[in-house]
Amino acid sequence: MHDIKRVGNADVDALFELLKKRKYSISHTKVPSYESHKSFVESNPYMHWYLISHDHPVGTFYIQSDNSIGLNLCNPTVNTVKEILGFIKRNFEPQKAILSKVPPYFYINVSEKNLDVKNILDGLKLNRIQVSYKLNF
Repeated sequence: MHDIKRVGNADVDALFELLKKRKYSISHTKVPSYESHKSFVESNPYMHWYLISHDHPVGTFYIQSDNSIGLNLCNPTVNTVKEILGFIKRNFEPQKAILSKVPPYFYINVSEKNLDVKNILDGLKLNRIQVSYKLNF
């Protein structure tokens, strides 16, 4: 069982250590400076943001207003992912749908290179709904 707690400003250091360990990223190509990271955390950028620990921090997840879920785990396992998804199911409802902007369900964005999480989600019989491509110009 993991400890799942809401992220607060006191978690800046733990979050920065997790960020430095992250193997896969969608939104950035290099680790930001500590000060930039601290400002980001203090801006409270997500509707819901949680730190996952098992004797020490092992990852985070967040939920955004478009019902997307970001899942960042150091060593993802089926049990950890199931525990997080169960926590979300028990504690949150998707935001109201907005046609062409917000679907009526939660969805998880995963880096194309993150085969561990992709395989776990496939094994849990979640439906793949989209493949995204970055334009490099």
